[in-house]
Amino acid sequence: MSATGQALIVAAATVTGFATAYLAAQLATRRWGVPQHPAATASDRMNFSLAVAALASTAVAAAVFWATTATRTGPPPTATTTTPATTTTTTTPTAATTTTVSAARGWQDSGVLVAAGEDVEITATGQWHPFGNGYAVGPDGCTDPVVCSQDPDQTNNVCCTAHAGLIGMIGSSPPFAVGGERTLHNTGPAGELRLRINDTVLEDNTGDMAVTVRHPIPAPTPP
Repeated sequence: MSATGQALIVAAATVTGFATAYLAAQLATRRWGVPQHPAATASDRMNFSLAVAALASTAVAAAVFWATTATRTGPPPTATTTTPATTTTTTTPTAATTTTVSAARGWQDSGVLVAAGEDVEITATGQWHPFGNGYAVGPDGCTDPVVCSQDPDQTNNVCCTAHAGLIGMIGSSPPFAVGGERTLHNTGPAGELRLRINDTVLEDNTGDMAVTVRHPIPAPTPP
């Protein structure tokens, strides 16, 4: 409550207390002859009533003031301390394995065993020559429609991507396109990651790719 509101309440209580006490004193002087001194005059009785009323109104004002002050101030607020939540992030350690994939060979082991449900990141750099005439392509294969058919199912392809691109497979699962970069989630069973050029005619191929495979480090086997 504001100080103004408190003052108004105290003033109202004082006036009410004064009036009530004054009427009560008047009633007492008339009914029981207060004050009872034989020489008491009407003025004495009036003064007595006023004194009683003033004393009572002072007591009422003090009581109301104390009550409103206690209500307004109240106990001091309790301080609340909030501790921020701690977030723990677990990072799986990874390793990078680099291997060389030749254009003149079929499927070649990468040295990485990919577990079921595991993610691997494969990146490749380099050039190889799939036609025996010096024409070079990168890991994405022959993407020039003037030179190569862009049909991924053409006769000289192993699978699913541009001719002479880098492809891979995990275990006995179907082959997939790798190209220059690919992050793969193994939805099949665990198996060795193998890589090769997307070309069924290997005799005239030369060159190789440097391939890096980032993979989780297997947890140590308990003794």
